[in-house]
Amino acid sequence: MNDTLDMARSWYAATAHPAPAQPALRGDISADLAIVGGGATGLSAALHAAEAGLSVVLLEGGRIGWGASGRNGGQIIPGLRKGAADLVTDFGAERARALFDLALAARQLVLDLVDRHGIACDLRLTGHLHGAVKPGQMRDFAAERHALDTVMRYRGTRLMTAAEAGAAVATPYHGAL
Repeated sequence: MNDTLDMARSWYAATAHPAPAQPALRGDISADLAIVGGGATGLSAALHAAEAGLSVVLLEGGRIGWGASGRNGGQIIPGLRKGAADLVTDFGAERARALFDLALAARQLVLDLVDRHGIACDLRLTGHLHGAVKPGQMRDFAAERHALDTVMRYRGTRLMTAAEAGAAVATPYHGAL
């Protein structure tokens, strides 16, 4: 059950609601669709297939939503693995914006699912912070903020001084975005 990751002692595990017990598969079972893996992708596939009228069986060897899927901010924190400035450099403004819009649509899908299914997950959209561990990162954060504002049309980001970042998260960053 992902024991080598030592996630049982993580902040995520300590603050999560207890996971309900799930029955082990016993005997023969028949379904229109079998999904292996109960992470974010497997759960989404199972839900959408069931909503489309298919009978679904989901197989997971560990805990549902455990590992990276249970800690994934990728659908809530807008963006992709690469930042907005890098996307513009790598793909051009038009394609970068299309990719960023896709990430925003994924976030909205998660928000809609939480709302539609009344999921009690303590979801609060209060923002997020990227801390500068080296002074030079503030230059990168300024470029990122500019790309978010002008190309992605994602308003509301701001650069924070070291004092502002420290007051927000009590960590000695050189500043933050």
